[in-house]
Amino acid sequence: MFSKIKNLLLWLLRKPLAVLRFVSKIPGYAILGLDILFAKIFAGFGRIFDFIDNVALRPCHNTKPYRWFKGLGSASRMSVFVALFTIFWIFSGSIGGDGGSRFGSAPETNVARTVQVKASVARAHLPIVEISGVTEANHKLEMRAQTSGTVRNILKTKGSDLAENEVFLTLDNAIRAAELKQAQASYNQLRLENQAAVSLARGGYESRVKATEIQANFARAEAALERARYNLEKSRYSAPFAGTLVDSPLDIGDYVSPGTFVGTVVDLSQVKITGYVSEKEVDRLQGLGPLEVEIADKTYQGELVFISNSANLRTRSFAVEVIVLNENQEIRDGVPAILRLPQKIQAAHFISSGWLTLDSDGTVGVRLVDSDSIVEFATIDVVQTDGSGVWVAGLANQVNIIIAGQETVTSGEEVEAVFMDDEIIADEIIAPAISDEVNNTEQDLEQEENIEPSI
Repeated sequence: MFSKIKNLLLWLLRKPLAVLRFVSKIPGYAILGLDILFAKIFAGFGRIFDFIDNVALRPCHNTKPYRWFKGLGSASRMSVFVALFTIFWIFSGSIGGDGGSRFGSAPETNVARTVQVKASVARAHLPIVEISGVTEANHKLEMRAQTSGTVRNILKTKGSDLAENEVFLTLDNAIRAAELKQAQASYNQLRLENQAAVSLARGGYESRVKATEIQANFARAEAALERARYNLEKSRYSAPFAGTLVDSPLDIGDYVSPGTFVGTVVDLSQVKITGYVSEKEVDRLQGLGPLEVEIADKTYQGELVFISNSANLRTRSFAVEVIVLNENQEIRDGVPAILRLPQKIQAAHFISSGWLTLDSDGTVGVRLVDSDSIVEFATIDVVQTDGSGVWVAGLANQVNIIIAGQETVTSGEEVEAVFMDDEIIADEIIAPAISDEVNNTEQDLEQEENIEPSI
């Protein structure tokens, strides 16, 4: 029986080797060596099977099961052998002393994960939004010529300070002065004629037509006088407000016509700063009022005087204007500035940025633990950030935030929460300072012990 089983196994072994020879094209002598090797191995197994059949199973040769097994064909014997081996393999794994841990997996245990939790309470917070802007003079005027003429006098040069209504440039006004003198004389003559005509007309000695004609001539003379005065006045250019003449390109002898650029006067006693805030931030602003402005590493107090109601079509942002007093002329025109706009006070939690996590859909938030130790995800609204943490809104007034292990748990999972107080969380910051104080104290004690008492 065992010899036939041996032959069957050798046949099954040779078939894969034949396929292997065909696929990998292994040289024939290597296959022949493997055949001889496995033949020797199975020949040894055959002798073991014959020994078991002749020695161990000799008492069973006269039994009906043995005679029935010997009467089976080779294929049937192989099937019985495989079935018995399979049954033995199954039951050997189920009745083992280790409860099946050798061939099967150990039963799963539902052990709750441990996470560190921080109890957080919302506080009243005044958010500050910082935007950038550029300084500019609150009053700035580009002056242009309103009449024609030749530059006669330059009384103030570029960079000079000007008082209100102080003249800094004049045109040649000889002709205008003569025209004014002529207009004044005509006006005086027609004024007397008009008075005489009115008196005669009242007494009936002058016709009303003649009196009306004299009045019309007098009105034209009055208009000509005003025109002459205006032309003479526009030949002199003065500052409409106290400030500085920052630009004046003309020189003596230059000819100007109406529209020619004469000079620029700026008043830097107050500077205006314009910035832009987003649609989300403009609704949070407190409104018009005081605020801080940083210019060239210095902090100034300013006043928010304007918030636009119309958005910029390109950036979809809203303009805001701030006025800052500049009595000492410290702030220059065109300097970058940072505006710190106060927003409405709201309840917010101050947390570490490391406590933030993402939901399955990519939403930023934090993971919380409720009273039943169940994990839940809460979305947040970042109000303000600074170097030490983040102010967030959108949470309840009192929440338990997972500060360690939030990436290993999911919503709805039950966990074992270990609450951490502020002293433990700040241990990494406080511990070095405490150790330094301890070291300094120990050094002081050592020095005191080394001091010998004086007699």
